Amino acid sequence: MTIDTAARPLSARRARRVLVLGPDPVAQGGVAAVIGTLLDGWPAEEDAPAPRLLATAVDGGKGRKLGAGLSALARFVGLAATRRVDLAHIHFAAKASFYRKSVFILLAAALGLPVVGHAHSGLFPGFYRSRGALGRAYVRLVLNRLDRLVVLSEEWSAFYRGLYSRSEPVVVPNPAAIPERLESPPAKAGPVLLSLGRLGKGKGTYDILAAIPAILERHSNAEFHFGGDGEVEEVRRLAASAPWGDRVRLLGWVSGAGKEAALRDADVFLLPSYAEGLPMALLEAMGHGIPVVTTPVGGIPQAVSDGVNGVLVPPGDVGALTTAILGLLDDPERAAAMGAAGRRTAIERYDLGRIRARLSALYDEVLRRR
Repeated sequence: MTIDTAARPLSARRARRVLVLGPDPVAQGGVAAVIGTLLDGWPAEEDAPAPRLLATAVDGGKGRKLGAGLSALARFVGLAATRRVDLAHIHFAAKASFYRKSVFILLAAALGLPVVGHAHSGLFPGFYRSRGALGRAYVRLVLNRLDRLVVLSEEWSAFYRGLYSRSEPVVVPNPAAIPERLESPPAKAGPVLLSLGRLGKGKGTYDILAAIPAILERHSNAEFHFGGDGEVEEVRRLAASAPWGDRVRLLGWVSGAGKEAALRDADVFLLPSYAEGLPMALLEAMGHGIPVVTTPVGGIPQAVSDGVNGVLVPPGDVGALTTAILGLLDDPERAAAMGAAGRRTAIERYDLGRIRARLSALYDEVLRRR
């Protein structure tokens, strides 16, 4: 069945009913955070109502996840087949996320529904290369059913050009929820170094832990705060067995007011990842004026210029990470200047209103072409 958009009344075409598919915003994970930030408070216009969400994944056990996925699939088919949606905006990552979303993408193509795909995961190249010849062919087939493909940076655009030939990938970075003005940080005994994200090797969590002893030699009152899910118990075990364990705080998964409080307390933000798309937590830290130490992977080099609005270190180089952190803690004026430059970058490039406007223009372009 093909949806004949040209046969619809003008008012229906102008309504531009966009359906966003992705994880529930209250779920844990970076894609959920992006969707939540984008959709929360999206201003509706007379001819362009705010996009609405169809949650395809939720937190919980296997049964709950399967039920949510099947329910979303049934609702999606119903909405598309009865022409109650004009365009689908489908967010996907790698591995199981891609395979789940591939079903929605192929169904949309079969029903004649325009689709914007939104690629997120820094692990996608490894996922793609690990597939056999048939698996790689399936990935390319699915991607080329998209009307447009959104990627997070020019670096990711270069990668996806080898897989997606229907049109040029569209670069739309992740948005950052940036406070209009910064509050004065609370008084504390020593500097706070914050890392947000899934705890584990991929985010450089263990590299931060390895750097702690050398940092405490010069800044004995420093605290290291980790917010996120992942290998929480392993990190807790390592900290409990170390003489510096009392300097580590595990915040759990933080969002909303809890995330705001964590960012307000932080003096330096750490994200020495091995692979990334364009991490929301990094952009939010920059938007809060916090100097950042991170790695030149994925879309990060587009956001962070080494020595200007942050410090870039090679992934896995604990010595370079330690030196970068000490350089900021030893020179508060330099750290403050770097944080201010990062905030300017976040406002100029990643402001939520700017990103919504770019997506809105993309929706209109896709529908005009159809």
